[in-house]
Amino acid sequence: MSKMRELPINDFIATTGKLRIDGRVMREMYLFQVKEPKESKSEWELYKLVASGVSACGRSIL
Repeated sequence: MSKMRELPINDFIATTGKLRIDGRVMREMYLFQVKEPKESKSEWELYKLVASGVSACGRSIL
């Protein structure tokens, strides 16, 4: 477990994750807001980033 806590988690869910002592994974989380049609400059520009930060998720594995 100590070796797992030393290594960063890099998978399809958490690209910059870290395992905490309580077994939870700390990973980057993003909050997006849907844009109004007049705010979009192209057909695929649908969301704007409101906030980002690190959050703990998952259950304890200890």
